[in-house]
Amino acid sequence: MTTLREIFETHTGRYSVKRDPYLDIYPRHLSKFIGTNATLIEFGVLQGGSLQIWRKWLGPNVRIIGVDRAPECTSIDVGETVIIGDQTDPRVLSSLPSPDIIIDDAGHIASSMIATFDIMWPRLRAGGVYAVEDIMPHNRSFLEYARQRIVTDGGDPKALVAEEGLAISYREITLFEKNPEPGARPSSPPRPARTGSR
Repeated sequence: MTTLREIFETHTGRYSVKRDPYLDIYPRHLSKFIGTNATLIEFGVLQGGSLQIWRKWLGPNVRIIGVDRAPECTSIDVGETVIIGDQTDPRVLSSLPSPDIIIDDAGHIASSMIATFDIMWPRLRAGGVYAVEDIMPHNRSFLEYARQRIVTDGGDPKALVAEEGLAISYREITLFEKNPEPGARPSSPPRPARTGSR
């Protein structure tokens, strides 16, 4: 099987930008969707290259929708649905199907990230994954906001457990995994092994 990294590094289609660590992080959380009929929505299309890369990696049965506010994105022909609209517009968001995967790689502004999360997290299907890319000092208030809804489980400080799912923060990206069953407590990530005395 071809890895996401291999697909990205050999991609000759439309232009795409992903931070190098993401190419190893995404497979940890999204591999379960390969070959399924899942729905992926990516906010932030740029030139459409990432939509092509998701298709190559996830397979022909996955439904892929890109959302971007730039009108020139309507001319992008990548074989996927591209919707022109702002990621904070409730009318645009309510017109989207309930997804299994959400990738927020759009405005990178905390208020936009929060507005999208507020509407789309409840619509994410059980067992789904919601990724927010490029979390930087200027938009870290998004994480502060998200942490108001999440309580630490006392283990790895980068893995936070909420009533509805699990949040795992890496450098510059956080992924929220929704519980596979409503009301079920998420599985915490493995805790690091410790030995010796303090």
